[in-house]
Amino acid sequence: MNEHVATRAEVEGLIGKSATHTLVDGRGVRVQQVAFQVAKLALELLEDPKQGRKPWMFPNLVELAKDWITH
Repeated sequence: MNEHVATRAEVEGLIGKSATHTLVDGRGVRVQQVAFQVAKLALELLEDPKQGRKPWMFPNLVELAKDWITH
C-alpha cells in the first residue's frame, strides 16, 4: 500500500455509534454504485429552492462522479 493513501477511516456522528471503515469494506462496491450515490447527493445540494430539482443534470453528474472516482 502507498503510505500516502488512507486505508482506514473512523467516522462518528453527533448521535449514535462510531464506525471504522477500511479499504476492504469497499471491495465489493462497483464504481457505478458510488457514482450514482455521489450524483444523487450532488443533485440534492444543487436543488434550487424556487425552481426545485433539476433531474436533467443527473446523467452528467454521474459521468462527472465516475471520472472523479477513477482519476
